[in-house]
Amino acid sequence: MWGLTINDKHTFDDFGLCCLSCTLDPPEPRLYTIDIPGADGVLDATAARGRVTYKNRTLTAEFDCVYESRTSYDAACAALNTAHHGRLVELLTDSDSQHVLTGRAAWEHTVDGLAATHTLTVDCQPYRMALFPTEKTYVLTGEEQPIALLNAQKAVIPEFVTDAAGMTVKTASGTQYTIMKAGGYTIPEIYLSEGVNTFTLNGTGTMMIRYREGVL
Repeated sequence: MWGLTINDKHTFDDFGLCCLSCTLDPPEPRLYTIDIPGADGVLDATAARGRVTYKNRTLTAEFDCVYESRTSYDAACAALNTAHHGRLVELLTDSDSQHVLTGRAAWEHTVDGLAATHTLTVDCQPYRMALFPTEKTYVLTGEEQPIALLNAQKAVIPEFVTDAAGMTVKTASGTQYTIMKAGGYTIPEIYLSEGVNTFTLNGTGTMMIRYREGVL
């Protein structure tokens, strides 16, 4: 039965709920416009920083279930509320097992006799994030090595994981950063935008670059 996996629990397999409908609203873009007196139209500054940002989106799913008794209905409501209501959850839909949504969940329950309807509403982050991070590993031999990283729509800050100190990362603009110790580090000034991102690596040892891609 089609459903959702919420924090590793499936709505049908673990809770016995039959999904009647599930909608995921598109996120609303944050629009920034400037009305200039005497000019035609408005100045659209929405992407002034190079990208469009979005507000949260809403997932709404409705389920039904017929219970043997009012006691079993009350127990089911309590189980759902305890597991998710008011909590920050991660969920996957059965039709997209490669991307996860994150948001604050709320349940509503109604019953007519022993036939119940359970409605889940989740205030989700705008992007569907890849279930697994993208990882690229490079073996550096003391010479500059140009690389290209392909990223999806969401701007992300990658993690650099090295096995030796002193490796460097140079951006396309020529700014160079040195990783002083072996381990995993992020450099706030380095982020991946949508599309191809080019860098130049240098040093001796292995560098792995890890980032998690997001799509609308």
